[in-house]
Amino acid sequence: MSHACETQDPATPPSDDLVDWLRLLMRAERAGARLMLDSARQTDDPVLLQRLERLHDGEAQSCQRLRH
Repeated sequence: MSHACETQDPATPPSDDLVDWLRLLMRAERAGARLMLDSARQTDDPVLLQRLERLHDGEAQSCQRLRH
């Protein structure tokens, strides 16, 4: 039973907003992936390039997990 004075856990979005929240998260992950690619194209530093590629891979994997 839910009580009016209970607060919702901020880490858990309300179920009726879950789809919107997931879409927002997907947009943020895609933006991160694009940013890492754009940044990688602008650097000549091999160490930075490697780091940006790893970050891009992580963002892309997050997108993939959200899609499935």
